[in-house]
Amino acid sequence: MKKGFTLIEVLVSFSILILISSAFFYFFMAGMDNQRNAREFFASLNRAQEIMEELRAEPFADLLSQTWPEGQIKITAVTENLKEIILILSRPAPHPPLTLYTLRAKP
Repeated sequence: MKKGFTLIEVLVSFSILILISSAFFYFFMAGMDNQRNAREFFASLNRAQEIMEELRAEPFADLLSQTWPEGQIKITAVTENLKEIILILSRPAPHPPLTLYTLRAKP
């Protein structure tokens, strides 16, 4: 009797190995996409926080709405001593823009 594997056994084992490997490859690629998306989101969030800090440093009377290629700032007076600030920061496609809201009171 000969020892070893038949051609069918080898082909079946390679097929199973390929299926398992492709599943691992899919999950690896999905993880890489999620990591890239998270990195882009947090970069946008950090930029938005920087802009909000710059607005916090400006005098209350100088707060005005503005638009630039990266996004826009909408400032509306809620009362005489309170302004609503809405920051809309565009993000790479296909992601929606990042929007932050805050209120600023006159000191």
